[in-house]
Amino acid sequence: MHIKNTSFFYILLILAALWHLWSLQYSPIPWFDETFFVSITNSLLKGKGFLLEVCPIQTGGQEVLAYGPVYFLLTGLSFKLGGFGLFQFRIVSLIFAGLSIFVFSKILTNYKIPTQQSRWLVLLIVFDVIVNRNSHSGRMDMVALFFALGAWWSMSHPKPTCFKTVLMALCGVTAVLTTPRIAIIVVPLFIYALIHFFREKRWLASAIITVLPIFIYMIWVIYAFQDISNFLQYYIAPKQLNADSSIVSKFLGGNFFIPYHQWPLILTGLLAAGRLMAPKNQRLQHLLFLLPLALFYSLVRDTGAYSALIVPFWYLIIGLALTSAMKENQKVAKTLSYGLIAIAITNISIFAFTSAAIIGRLPQRDPRSIQAWVKRHIPENAKIVGDDRYYYACMENNCDYQYINRVGDHDVRAKYHATSYRPDYLFISQLTPKEIISAYRAQFNFLDSLNYTPPPLNPVINKVIQALPLNIQADYKGTLITVKPKQSTNQ
Repeated sequence: MHIKNTSFFYILLILAALWHLWSLQYSPIPWFDETFFVSITNSLLKGKGFLLEVCPIQTGGQEVLAYGPVYFLLTGLSFKLGGFGLFQFRIVSLIFAGLSIFVFSKILTNYKIPTQQSRWLVLLIVFDVIVNRNSHSGRMDMVALFFALGAWWSMSHPKPTCFKTVLMALCGVTAVLTTPRIAIIVVPLFIYALIHFFREKRWLASAIITVLPIFIYMIWVIYAFQDISNFLQYYIAPKQLNADSSIVSKFLGGNFFIPYHQWPLILTGLLAAGRLMAPKNQRLQHLLFLLPLALFYSLVRDTGAYSALIVPFWYLIIGLALTSAMKENQKVAKTLSYGLIAIAITNISIFAFTSAAIIGRLPQRDPRSIQAWVKRHIPENAKIVGDDRYYYACMENNCDYQYINRVGDHDVRAKYHATSYRPDYLFISQLTPKEIISAYRAQFNFLDSLNYTPPPLNPVINKVIQALPLNIQADYKGTLITVKPKQSTNQ
């Protein structure tokens, strides 16, 4: 399995980058996690701290401090440079996805994986389904992954220096200050490095990777929580609207969720792991590559998006095993090669289907159409309760916006909005559940409504897209309802 033509390899990378830049605003339709993080960024830029303005009842009006400040500082910088908008927010994840892949390629070099095999692995991760989705998602996973891989690159470099040790420490703590979930990758590396440095009597390096990360993280703890006790209490104490659960209990606890499209990768990776663990003389180092995977599946409650954090380690394990097998066991090497072909077919097929659907449904997924409609029909400074997909359009019109479907009991939330928030409009989509509409109808008088209907699709194209084995049928179709709280009419 070789890609000998260097120009062909780089042309594919450039075409993939151009596709992502072009399609960034069309896919996905704005969704919960994205608007959640945009709201925090927007609050930070207004000098209000890390508040969740789009859903204050979820946090009781308290700041969202669980993730750390790094991602919000980066997205805030993007807004400062380019203004508020969907593209400006998502571009951060996309840039760091590209940087993560670049660092991944350098790690392959450090572990002496041949160039031809390395190119295959890079292309596979470029077209990987989870990596592609996360690069557009508006989540912080690719940012955290970049810094975590930066720490791995520093440790794996064949020529250790004091600078690389400092870089490792800074990358590791920055990753954790992007999301604590990345600790499953960072902590095993730092424990391994500490053992390695002790054995080589590199006392300064040991001190750097121990003291520097703790010192920097403690600055955040003191700034955000004042002391360690409040920090621990924040993560383990039940939250206001989920009295039976804490942040730790909600997000920890492996569920071994594996999306169908990852099975070729995981089966090939398991075979590769067996090959790597066979020689006794390198088991400790190879165990280091497997620990992030083991910790992820045993500790992280995955929903499908989080596994982007460990995808590079599956490909790294396969690359290491294939390099070894090609020298010592051609049968294993051939089997791993077949596995890589299966992964390539899966990744490229889903990428092609998804791309075709995006292009085919372009008129219905174009955010500019809904933005223009909102400007025509909603006055500035209006208060709106609605679906995630209308968040950007309304916020760009200088409106205030809160979720209609989160969190807690629908009746409690509708009453809160009627008595405390008092919106001017509800903006519901075709996917808004009927029970939510009923809960708001009980608290509000529905005075008037306007329907937003995206431009129609060609009937033939629509039938083809609906036949694709992908759940990408969402668009901006919805209804804007003018409302008035019933309580105000009774006073």
